[in-house]
Amino acid sequence: MKRTPRRAENAVAKLLSEHFNTLHMDPVERIPVIGRRGPDISINQSNLVIDVKSRKEVPAMVATVPPNTVVQYDNGFVGVQIESFPLLYERQTPDLAIQKSSKAVQDWWTHLDEWTKENKPGGFSCLALRRPKMPHGKTLVVISQNDWRHFYEHIQRYRTHNEYPNNGQPQ
Repeated sequence: MKRTPRRAENAVAKLLSEHFNTLHMDPVERIPVIGRRGPDISINQSNLVIDVKSRKEVPAMVATVPPNTVVQYDNGFVGVQIESFPLLYERQTPDLAIQKSSKAVQDWWTHLDEWTKENKPGGFSCLALRRPKMPHGKTLVVISQNDWRHFYEHIQRYRTHNEYPNNGQPQ
């Protein structure tokens, strides 16, 4: 069994927690269990089910995503650098035309999505992809385009309820 990329998982959890903090959501953390199916990061109010892949088998395409850009892939996924994560809940259209994806990403996501459907119905399967020596802030967050729409709507409802608890009206 390969060594778990704990440092990458911890860094992803820390960076996402910073974004979640701005949404008044609980922080997330690495789940310290080795050799199990499912997410590597705890699940909070965002309902993201996150599996971190930090290895040389991660396709080189993850390093080609420009900052502040949502990329659409040919297999129905969208991706954004983790440092630009708010783009996933601030808009619903990709910035770049369809890019080529990889079978490995599809397989990892399908495997995680099976777990999500079985254990966290209503959750959004999400991969955090990073190649070795890549800065953690450049980690690519990948979600299906269909889940992206539902995630966006989920966050908008959450924000309305938690930022303006009095019937969605500012005080």
